[in-house]
Order: sequence, then structure tokens, then C-alpha cells
Amino acid sequence: MKHIAITFLLLLFSICATAQETAKSNQEDESLQRIFGVAYVPANKWGVYSLIGQEQWLKYKFSTEALTTYEATFSLRKFPLQFGVNAQVENNLIGKAYKLAGFIGIKKIMLRIQSGKISGTAQWTGPPIPDAPQTIPFNNRYISIDLLYLPRKDGKDNMFYFGLGYTSLKMPVQVNTLITAGGKENQKYGVAVFDSLYSAKAYSFLFGFDLISSEARNPSGFKGGLGAFVATQDKFGVGMGQVSNGAVKRAESVNPGRKVTATNLVSALVEYNLSLGIKYSHRVGKGIIIGAVGYDFGGAMLADFNGAASTSSDLGVDPALFYWHHGLLFRIYAGW
Repeated sequence: MKHIAITFLLLLFSICATAQETAKSNQEDESLQRIFGVAYVPANKWGVYSLIGQEQWLKYKFSTEALTTYEATFSLRKFPLQFGVNAQVENNLIGKAYKLAGFIGIKKIMLRIQSGKISGTAQWTGPPIPDAPQTIPFNNRYISIDLLYLPRKDGKDNMFYFGLGYTSLKMPVQVNTLITAGGKENQKYGVAVFDSLYSAKAYSFLFGFDLISSEARNPSGFKGGLGAFVATQDKFGVGMGQVSNGAVKRAESVNPGRKVTATNLVSALVEYNLSLGIKYSHRVGKGIIIGAVGYDFGGAMLADFNGAASTSSDLGVDPALFYWHHGLLFRIYAGW
């Protein structure tokens, strides 16, 4: 199944690349081939909230952690290793597609790797759970890996891009339980618990634009000096959420007579990111360097599909959540 998925990813990018490279254009190719950028949020602030209607009993106190993003064009293929980041972490398909892209001649792509810690403590304030701690410390890593295709128009790189992404996170969450007298159409809330080891991984289709990267790729339109920038991106995807064995035991202990029916949950991911601020651009020889400062915000929803109870002896689980992060942003970008 993984090999089929990898083939599909590469075929998609191959079709796009072939269409772009065979398009007729009378204009000179003026795009810079080597682009590298770093974005850094030194004090990234996280927030989490349970999506469905029960009271929010899991209270968070997040530590302030950094969030770092690296991105580069395909011509700088070795940059992940040079900066100590791994595009193939967790054996994800996006990293594999990036590694194999050179074999079919796709060059108009960029790789973006974003990572940071999600750490702090969570306090359970809901119904008592036998033998369960009230305070849950956590220290986990958030990872986002995007493979971006850069379409061309009139011999120049387009401001917009699209691509494929991989998102992985792990954190404590509230697990709302579901019970029924019979049938999935008669769901009611059971007694909620928490999962200290909940994890989710998702693949997604993405699209967006970035005024800084598009300026770096198109020196013919370069003006230099001070200006404003905006970057935005949307993701829509699907993946799996994993409820831990510890959460299953807690849920069954406070909902006696019922058994959890599913712990591997099919999840939908919807994500939005926005950053904006001021930038200063300067030409260095034939190259361009851009520095920027602004503010970054990102938010995402993870909703589950197959956790409902079907019979009176079933116990459904729903850890659906909304999470967000934000903070002061610094960026530096170079094209040559």
C-alpha cells in the first residue's frame, strides 16, 4: 500500500512538472534556482480545546517553546542533513517522495520542514478516575513536512503553490466517550477521561502563497527596500488518531459494562496558517537576501469518524480537538 501511495505522489508531481516544462513561452527563464529560507518563532504559544459539546475538563499549562521552519528548492537536496533535520522522520511518504523526485526530473519543487516541542502540564478537573494522576506532564515533538510544487506563468515562478503535506503530533487530550441504547444514531455522552499519550498523523493536500519566497525566486521583478509581506496556507487531509491502552482502561473503568470498540480512529485534518509583517530586501550580486519580522498564527481541527458506539455494550471514544499556535516571527530568505 505504501509503494502505491508513493507512486501516486510522484505521478502527480510528474504530471504537473511535465505540463509546465512543455508549455511554450517566448520569455527568458529569469528565476533563481537556489532558494533557502529559515523562519523562527522563539516563543511559540500553544492552545488546545476539545471539539465536541462536553465541558473542557483537561486544563493545559503550556511551556513556551521555539518553532523552526526550514525550506529550500530541490537544487539544495542535502540541506535537511546539513541542518540536522530529517525529511524522512517516522518513515513518512512525503520524505520518500522528495528523495525519489530526482529520478523523474522534477526540479520545480521546494521542501519545507517545520518542527518544535509541545510541552508543559495538563490538569484533569473532570469526574474522578480510579488510580489516574491528576497532573500529566508532557514533552513531545510536533512535525510538519511539506512538498511544494512551484507552477510557472509567462516564464516566471507563480506567487501561488500547491503540494502535499505530512503532520505528526502527540499530546494529552480529553477523550469524550459515547454510549447508545442501540444504533449509531442514538449516541449519548458517557463519562469522559483523558489520554496522556494520544497521537495523530495525517497526510494532506495544501495550497497557498508566500510573498517573500516568490520575490526571492523572481529577480526580474525585484524592487528592494522596505515593504510588507503576507504568507498563508490551507491544508485538507486525512490520517489516523491513536488512543492509548491507558486511556482505554480508564474509559472502561468509569463506564462499567462497556468495551471500547476502536482505538485507531480515521481522522480528518483541516489546517490554516497565516503570517504577516514587514520585510527588507537587498540585492547581493545576482542574488537576493530578504529579512523579515512579523507574527505567525496557525490552527487546525482533527475530527474522528469511526469512534461511535453501535450496541449497548459498546463504548465509543472521540478525542476530536482544535489546536492552535502563535508567536512573534523572524524570517531570513536567500536566492542565488
